[in-house]
Amino acid sequence: MEYVTSDSEIIVYLQQGDSLIESLTQLAGEKGLSSAFFQGIGAVTDVTLGYYNLQEKRYETKEFNENYELISCLGNIAQKEGALFVHAHVTMGDRNYNVFGGHLFQATISVVGEFIVNSIDIKIERTMNENVGLAVWDLERCKYDQKNNH
Repeated sequence: MEYVTSDSEIIVYLQQGDSLIESLTQLAGEKGLSSAFFQGIGAVTDVTLGYYNLQEKRYETKEFNENYELISCLGNIAQKEGALFVHAHVTMGDRNYNVFGGHLFQATISVVGEFIVNSIDIKIERTMNENVGLAVWDLERCKYDQKNNH
């Protein structure tokens, strides 16, 4: 992973073999980001996607082990139980132009990953919502975070 930083953005180049989620988590830690949002494109392999089954309150997962164009990756970085938490959704396409998408659990960069990360000057925290069975944004606990305000 390589990156350059401006006042409010971080331009990130993920290299072949980099773990997408782990790299963004590492970046947030290195840059002291408590909250951010990101977008990216590239190519990935060894992908695990999820679909959230609300009735059962659990993710149904599927693995994709070929090479895929990463058409779009959108997400955010927040705090969950005192640790950085990367929440990402992706759309990806295969060699036959089939498109797949969902919640991203894991992906490895197969060619390149090109991302833009924008810091947020509000510390976003996630807490458990029993209705949906997930840790969601808790806006009552959000705090202005001067260290993220470049």
